[in-house]
Amino acid sequence: PILRRETAVETPAADAPGWKGALHALESLLTEPDLRDARAEIVVSNHFVRYAVAPWRDDVTGEAERLALVRHTFSRLYGAHAEGWEVRISFGRHGSSSLAAAVEPELLAALRAASRTAGLVLQGIEPLFVAGFNQACAALEATSFSFVSVEAGRACLARISAGAWQSARCQRLGGE
Repeated sequence: PILRRETAVETPAADAPGWKGALHALESLLTEPDLRDARAEIVVSNHFVRYAVAPWRDDVTGEAERLALVRHTFSRLYGAHAEGWEVRISFGRHGSSSLAAAVEPELLAALRAASRTAGLVLQGIEPLFVAGFNQACAALEATSFSFVSVEAGRACLARISAGAWQSARCQRLGGE
């Protein structure tokens, strides 16, 4: 038997800039003694992740060149802020575009440190949009569709056509 518990941590009123308020709330949650040695997967809010669709290029070969192309795509979209971001690529099939996600490395380091301090066995860190997409795709048979991930204050929308990423965009939401 496996005991599984899912918990959403709401960010307290903006007492700290960016993701630090959410990290503080998570650290408070992780002080519970029954979590020690538990395996954990952390799903990060889309408020703290940036996405880009990296086009396929036949002249780009190898993982290092592909990563350089994705970094260039992020720099074009987000400017100089993107230079230090940690990037992960969801490679599609040969010849098709890929979805890439970028996060501040300080956030990832802080999540890993909070997990270690709490005695957790960290299994992975995944963006909310990606986690939802992977779960939804397991039940889909279609190769062309739109996918939306909505959370308080933010919506992310992607378009997939013939099994290839066409676009991905996140937008801040106001009010209800």
